[in-house]
Amino acid sequence: MYKQVFIYVFLPIAAIPPHVPMAAQQTPVERHADSLLTLVRRADGDSLRFERLLELSYFWSDWDTAKAFAYLKDAENIYPNPSAFRSGQLLFHEAGIVYDSDILKAKDFYKRADRYFSQLESPRAFLYRSRLWNNYGTLVQKQDSADKYLRIIIEKSLPFARQSGSKEHISANLINIGVVLMNVTDYAKARRYYAEAIQVLSDLPGAHEDRLTAFVNAGKNEIYLRDFSRSRRWLDSAAMETKQIPHSAFIPEYYSVEGQYYRHLKARERAEQFYQKGVVYAQALNDPRSLTSLQFELYALYRDFKDFGAARKMLQAVSQSMKHPLDHNRLLILNERASLEYDMGNYRTAFDSLRVAFILLDSLHKREQGLKVLDLEKKYQTVEKENELLRLRAESLRQEQAINRNRWWVYGLLFAFAIMGVISWLIWRVSRQKKRLYEEELKALRHREQERQFRSILEGQEKERNRIARDLHDGLGGMLAGVKLKLTSILAQCPSVPTDMQDVVKQLDESSVELRRIARNMMPESLLSMGLTPALADLCKMMQTGKMKIKFQSIGKQDAYPRHLSISVYRIVQELLINAIKHSRASEILVQCLKSDQGVYITVEDDGIGFDQEKVGSEGLGLSNIRNRVSLLGGMVEIITRPDEGTVFNIEIPLTDEQADY
Repeated sequence: MYKQVFIYVFLPIAAIPPHVPMAAQQTPVERHADSLLTLVRRADGDSLRFERLLELSYFWSDWDTAKAFAYLKDAENIYPNPSAFRSGQLLFHEAGIVYDSDILKAKDFYKRADRYFSQLESPRAFLYRSRLWNNYGTLVQKQDSADKYLRIIIEKSLPFARQSGSKEHISANLINIGVVLMNVTDYAKARRYYAEAIQVLSDLPGAHEDRLTAFVNAGKNEIYLRDFSRSRRWLDSAAMETKQIPHSAFIPEYYSVEGQYYRHLKARERAEQFYQKGVVYAQALNDPRSLTSLQFELYALYRDFKDFGAARKMLQAVSQSMKHPLDHNRLLILNERASLEYDMGNYRTAFDSLRVAFILLDSLHKREQGLKVLDLEKKYQTVEKENELLRLRAESLRQEQAINRNRWWVYGLLFAFAIMGVISWLIWRVSRQKKRLYEEELKALRHREQERQFRSILEGQEKERNRIARDLHDGLGGMLAGVKLKLTSILAQCPSVPTDMQDVVKQLDESSVELRRIARNMMPESLLSMGLTPALADLCKMMQTGKMKIKFQSIGKQDAYPRHLSISVYRIVQELLINAIKHSRASEILVQCLKSDQGVYITVEDDGIGFDQEKVGSEGLGLSNIRNRVSLLGGMVEIITRPDEGTVFNIEIPLTDEQADY
């Protein structure tokens, strides 16, 4: 189901391999393999045969990888183009085969399998994801990252197990969390997770292997809590489970914890009996991790009872059985060897072991470990040359004092340089901020000055247009009207009117119309008297031609805006319509004006030839004047156009509080 979790503990034991069950049968390994092969041969249909071949491959992955690969290949041949789920299954079982021999490849297989299972939302897919992330976490743990393994269980493996609904796998994850917490000496929290796992398994039929794992680890945790009565209850429950599954690969761990129980009760013979049973069982199962753990327990037992000779032999056996020990396990062995040799009076050997251990320590432990080395060296040298040892020790102390003095000087200089660096950085940052603020303020002033100048120009233009419009209307317009009246009066007295005189009257009428049009363009009367909406409607109607239809739509009731805002909006629309008439070749133009309390939104859309903005640029077609007017009002211009696809101008002009309340 799950690969074994091997977490080595720095306390009275060397390893806690929380094992999640293999197949629950009461037969030896060979007979169990034969029974699985029989099931494969009797499988009815490709689907069932595929599943049973995977089971057989998974079983052999712990015992014979060549057979495991062969059966996995047979499963692959059944489905040359497997589904996402079966592809994930194949990768999962291939990772299990290389689990112990190639960590990087196994981790890659698990990740690839997860990508397939993540495409599915079925309980079986969730179950496989829970199993693969647990196994992935144990590989991370092998690389001395127990904290990452704990996060993987809590964040991935356990949630997927809960989604699958499998009590067996939920309990397995709870047990593994308890193991990690126990290894970091948080026994109280570990007790809660073990209790929850046992509760989940209490009514699960046939879960003997899972209950054995939970009882054994819970019993071990109670030993660390020194609650031996509760530990005894859990171990008695574990003993009952071993009778149901005497072939279980977790029984060596059960014997190991029983030995620990009696070792802490100072019952050497009982403890040694259980340890030896576990050693025999681990050797029969060819389980090097359990064997190493039991050998270390035997060493601790002999050491506690001052049987140093037997303890030395057992510690040597532990060291030889660790093919690829983790750093903290190497450090544990070296420290135990140094302590043992020291107790036996072998100071030279103790010194050498401790010196190797010293190299593995990090900087936080170097001083403490170095003092221990000096102490051992002193005792060794006392036997040979006491006077020489004293001299060397005094010299070492002087050098150490000098080093300490120099170190404090260096620390002081570094601290001073750091303070100077921080001050310099702060000064530089403050000056940079001031410079940036000055540049931004200068830029803002320039922008405001440009806006002021442009506003002045526009206001001057509007005033001049207003004056010219009045002069044209009141002066020249009045004169033309007077001439027409006199001429009409004269013609009325004539019995016959010459054709040329009629043409002159007609030309006077046309001149009056043209004069009114020019005056209206310069300052429309409807804008001043009736507001923005009627003025824009008149503008669209006036600029409409036979070949170009201009539609105007007004949305919203708000129309009481300040005069300068209404004039600016009018001029913007006027400029856009002039551009469209001159350049767009459009047959229809739509002008929309949306008015609200927040702003004025203008859209001018034509069905003309459009233009390429990159070629024309932002300053062509009168766009500069439009952008300046919109910018002056704090608005935005959006142009949507492509050649032969028409043009859309979207203009948004926000209202200030004063304009909104106008």
